[in-house]
Amino acid sequence: MKNQLLNALSPFWLISLSIVFGLTLPILIQDAMFQDAMLYSSVSHNLSMGIGTFWFLQYSTLNLEGIPSFHEQPPLVFGIQSIFYKLLGHSYYVERFYTLLMIVFHILLINYLSKTILKNKVEYKSFGWLPVFLWIIIPVCFWSFRNNMIENTVSVFTLISVILSYKSIQLKEPNYLAWFGSGFFIFLASFSKGIPGFFPITFPFIYWLVIRDISFKKCIYYSLILIAVPAIIYVILLYFPESRRSLMIYFYERLIKRVNHMPTANYRLEILWRLFTELIPILIIVTITIFASGKNKLRDYLSENRKLAVLFFCIGMSGSVPLTLTMVQKGWYMVPSFPYFALSFAL
Repeated sequence: MKNQLLNALSPFWLISLSIVFGLTLPILIQDAMFQDAMLYSSVSHNLSMGIGTFWFLQYSTLNLEGIPSFHEQPPLVFGIQSIFYKLLGHSYYVERFYTLLMIVFHILLINYLSKTILKNKVEYKSFGWLPVFLWIIIPVCFWSFRNNMIENTVSVFTLISVILSYKSIQLKEPNYLAWFGSGFFIFLASFSKGIPGFFPITFPFIYWLVIRDISFKKCIYYSLILIAVPAIIYVILLYFPESRRSLMIYFYERLIKRVNHMPTANYRLEILWRLFTELIPILIIVTITIFASGKNKLRDYLSENRKLAVLFFCIGMSGSVPLTLTMVQKGWYMVPSFPYFALSFAL
């Protein structure tokens, strides 16, 4: 316990945490936020005051896009934040506290995942600060955590899903509870942001493709579990008239309509260029490390961790590349994929 505490208080951890909170807290405590963040906070606050219902949220008497209730996103995050308002009061610091909580969850989860990955490599266990540092220096990442963006919560859910999947796939016998749990958190992510929240479903296939220590049969089996859990939950929700009507409005009136008629990108691959520009701070650090490291040492390190680095890079891509399928693209849509890029480059 004493060693763990000393490790947590190491200079690198202190520097990393200082950067995390230095990039977020000074802006987070100010009055203004990005317009979407203000919109989400208003909807959550209204729900906490009994204005609207979980399935039929309310922003104003006019709402948006001619729809009588608010369906810009699925309702889960608004429901969660409304509970925070009910418990903590109606100050604008409530959503700031919620966002701060998401930052803390990310630090803990990224550190836990890195330790899980390197559990058999004691010499690397003290490097848990590195993926946290690389994660927060991505510009649109710390921008998102300065604001009350829905992706902040989605990223927590997808991280938990990937952690459960990774731990389960290491076992010789299937841990069904963990796989069902992973599928449940995929549901929570999709119930917060829609289709982008489904990307952890790709984990078993990517793991099989890169690591190659499970059979293709197991890959398909685990993938089917991850698909089946959210699918079954959505089928149950569609059975009830109120939730069915709400989800249908979101899917047809908001999602399909916006994808077809409200593009925000000039070309489909624009989001990949944005991804590259966002990763430039990490790429600079990696380049400096390559030149600073001895040739033999670098070769040994890369050969040892190459597969894991490729695994998490591909998981990050699975959360970013599908955005090219639509012309509605924003940089912060990639926030849930950034922890995996950070882990990949840290490895």
